[in-house]
Amino acid sequence: MMIKQTILFCTLGLLVWACGDAPSEAHNQAVVEQEVVEGDQKEVAFKERLSIANQAIKSDVNNAELYADRAELFLEVSDLAAASADLKRALSLDSNNYRVYIVLGDLQAAQGQFEPTKYAFEMAYANAKTKEERAKAYLKIGEIHYVIQDYDKALDYADKSLRENQYDADIYYLKGLIFFAQGNEERAISSWQTAVEQDPEHVKSYLQLALLFGDKNDPLVIDYTNNILSVDSTNTNALYTQAMYQQEHDMLNEAMENYTKIMRIEPSMREAPYNMGYIHLVHLKLYNEAKKYFEKAIKIDPRYYEAYYNYGYCFELLGDIQNAEKIYKKALEIKPDYTAAANGMTRVTDYRTINQ
Repeated sequence: MMIKQTILFCTLGLLVWACGDAPSEAHNQAVVEQEVVEGDQKEVAFKERLSIANQAIKSDVNNAELYADRAELFLEVSDLAAASADLKRALSLDSNNYRVYIVLGDLQAAQGQFEPTKYAFEMAYANAKTKEERAKAYLKIGEIHYVIQDYDKALDYADKSLRENQYDADIYYLKGLIFFAQGNEERAISSWQTAVEQDPEHVKSYLQLALLFGDKNDPLVIDYTNNILSVDSTNTNALYTQAMYQQEHDMLNEAMENYTKIMRIEPSMREAPYNMGYIHLVHLKLYNEAKKYFEKAIKIDPRYYEAYYNYGYCFELLGDIQNAEKIYKKALEIKPDYTAAANGMTRVTDYRTINQ
């Protein structure tokens, strides 16, 4: 079977406690090299931004918001200790600063602390000076209620946020998540569509719409994913969602092109080579090529039992019963109740019996 990846992505920023030909060796090496280069580029960019933040603090050592700015930078790279130290300093300088409490709430959310997070965002609201600041504080409180599945309160805070700022796409995005969690698909769609009307580059809402219409087998998934890719051509969630629709509708060249892009952009994503293998195995009947993709998926995730099964099935179709049996056994070691691998073992056992 092909894999419809369950795409997990952080819907609410830092609130994480809920929640062609086969590639040659040269191609694979190029992917690894690109990953290293991209990592280096991000590190250089972070160091440059950190240097600017350090210089700003050096020039104004008693400015609480500058420490909050630097703490936010540290949060981006998950350096929670450094972020915490900066926020402690910021609070000692100004215990009534809206921005400091917003960043503090994000830090505590990253640490999985619900009550302190809620308190920080309530303090942000208490110290807000503009409608936009009050709207964001309400939104943040609504988000944490959404994460703990208190949907009525989440919706109440989202509505409060809207009363302060009716043009914020993030608020409509949150309402869409809440409605969807409550089983109200129609209102969820309406909310996400309103979000992209407010912000035509609101990628998160386009992605929710793409996933929903993809599940409906609706060609609108192509439009929504294209909207995302026009904003961010490297968005692997959009590429994958689009590729899955294309694969299921026999647009195999387009699907393979997208999977290849994903393997270049995000080499650690196992589903892209797996589905490339599936296309070569089931649709193109190119079993040796399919093997190479399943090998790649297994290298990414050595416990990927579905990939082991299809890898073994390639060997079975090529008449290599010994290797097929060995690989089916490996799949069953990982998941003893895996029916497909058990059936594979039965087939190769029957083959041996007949051909003795």
